[in-house]
Amino acid sequence: MKTIDSLRENQKLVLSLGVAFNALIPELAMAWLTELSSNAIRKCFRRMVKAKLLLRYFYGDNRESYYLLSRRAIRLLGIPPRRVSPLGWPALIQAVGVLGICVAANLDKLSAADFAQAFPHLCPRRGFQVGYYALTAENQLVWIVVDHGATAFTMAKKIRKVISKRYDIPAFRDLIVARGLSIIVATPTPEKATDIEAELTKDPPRFVRVQVVPVAALIPLMLERDKK
Repeated sequence: MKTIDSLRENQKLVLSLGVAFNALIPELAMAWLTELSSNAIRKCFRRMVKAKLLLRYFYGDNRESYYLLSRRAIRLLGIPPRRVSPLGWPALIQAVGVLGICVAANLDKLSAADFAQAFPHLCPRRGFQVGYYALTAENQLVWIVVDHGATAFTMAKKIRKVISKRYDIPAFRDLIVARGLSIIVATPTPEKATDIEAELTKDPPRFVRVQVVPVAALIPLMLERDKK
């Protein structure tokens, strides 16, 4: 079996992205693989599938591709076991939304392990979800929310719930009051983003900045899901 050191630098970067994100799409991975052409990136992914480092799956009538870390890659990286079978629609929408928003907003996604190491005081108990935090270019902590097709009213309600759950935790409350936490929402279209923003203005969250960003990669997923 290859070692991490024996891999090419672009392959190491793809694996590091695979650790941070639940699924990878080559077109979105271009944001990190800036030295490679789109054709070279697709070739890199195909080579990694052939080397059994990535698993390729398809969705929709157009046979669009997404990739997961293989069991071999997981062992090579020494990370905890994770799912290697095809993702269901909710998991795939969440994964693509998180990946797309990190590209669109220039966010540095934190894995659950990264977050726990950097912010142990913000991990109050087992079972408290910490898998969707990221850092902005200014090192602002961000929680990512992905729109799975809910109404704008429901999305605004979900955002307020995210804030209230954390406000109940003393360490998080201090961070929120100091305006050290923001929320970013991935939604399919500019029109939906406007609708969510309009709902939020009816009862604006205190202390927490909320940004709603269109992620076009979600559109085909929503359309395909609705056919099912």
